[in-house]
Order: sequence, then structure tokens, then C-alpha cells
Amino acid sequence: SLGVLLYELLTGRTPFDARELIASGLDGMRRTIREVEPIRPSTKLRTMLAADRTRTASRQRVEPATLTRLLQGDLDWIILKSLEKDRTRRYETANGLAADVKRHLDDQPVVARPPSSAYRLAKFVRRNRVVSTGVVAFVGALAIGLGFTTWQWAAKSEAYRQAAVSEQNALDQGEQAEKARRIAELNADEARRSAYAADMNLAQQALAVNNLGRARELLEKYLPKRNPAAETVADLRGWEWRY
Repeated sequence: SLGVLLYELLTGRTPFDARELIASGLDGMRRTIREVEPIRPSTKLRTMLAADRTRTASRQRVEPATLTRLLQGDLDWIILKSLEKDRTRRYETANGLAADVKRHLDDQPVVARPPSSAYRLAKFVRRNRVVSTGVVAFVGALAIGLGFTTWQWAAKSEAYRQAAVSEQNALDQGEQAEKARRIAELNADEARRSAYAADMNLAQQALAVNNLGRARELLEKYLPKRNPAAETVADLRGWEWRY
């Protein structure tokens, strides 16, 4: 078949070793041909002895490594499709095989290969190198722009966060200061009331010994201020002033 001829043309070997087929007998030969899948051409070439591989590559006028690389991929699939056991899965005509070989040479997706997305994309890139380069450049520029925008957004977010933290710290400090002021006022008021009680006790003692001057001095300390500009202080005088 064309598949066998193409296999032998590119590898210098038939899909199955002729001596092994003959040694297996007629039934074994039929079973091998019907059931055993042939080794991929690139694998066959790679597992040859170095001298045989060099001789095969020299007939194609390429280096052995180059021939192996060329066979891998599309040509492997094309040859294996032409050797399919199931007739419905082989190329329907020789023209179908030739058309698939041409697709391979034109960097078009071949029928023989499963049409994965990555495979189709690779073929598209090879056919449209200029367009692909432009797309890659555009995507790269877009990625750079997006990265810069993201960095700016992150920097601004951090600045806003720090500003919010500073504002909250200022509010907390203000609240602490207000709390301290209120405590100081309460302590001062408590001290004034304690001093008032002590002075009233002294004034009572002064009156008891008829020391009116001292009593007057102590009492006048707690008279309300008449100067409007003076600091307003709570009037501590209570019922004791009426006695």
C-alpha cells in the first residue's frame, strides 16, 4: 500500500520486520497485520543502529537528527493513518493522502492528526508569522499597560489606606486627649470641693474664736466672680452659707 511505501521511503524499513513475519507463519503474519499497530516512523528511526540511521538520512540528504525531527508530528500521523487497520479510517484515495501531505508542507492542519486547539494554534502561527508577531506585541503591550495600571491602583490603594490609618490615629488621639481633659477637670473639681470643705471648716473655727478677718478672707475666696472676662467657675456655696 501507499502507507507501506511511504513508511519504507522515509525510514528505510517496512512497518514490520519481514524476517519476523515469515518466522511467525501465515497465521501469525495475518494476526500481526490485522492487530498489531506499527511503530511510529520517527520512533523506528530513533531506535535504529547509528549506522543504519545515518545511511537512511543520507538518502534523504539530511542529518539523522533532522530527519527524526521532521518525521515527528504530522508525518508520523499521516503515515499511520495510511496504515490504519480499519479501512474507513484510512485515506479514501491516493489524492487524499497527497492532499494531507500538501497541508503539512503548507503548515495547514492535517486531517490525520487530532485537531487539538494547541495544534491548530501552532499551525496558525507558522502560517501567519507577521500577524502573530503583531498580536503577540499587542498582547505584550496590553499586559504591560495592565500591569502598570494595576501597580498604580495598588499604590493609590496603599496611600488611601495609610491616610485612613493616619486619620483614625488622629481621631483616636483626639478622643484620648478629650478623655484626659475631662478626667483632669473632674480631678480639679474634686480638689476644689475638698479645698472648699477644708476652708469652710477653718472659717467656722475662725468665727468660733471671733477672728472675723480670717473668716471673711476664707469666705470671699468662694464668692462668684463679677468680672465677665474671668473664667467661669462652679459656685460651690451650699446651705452652710445661710447659717
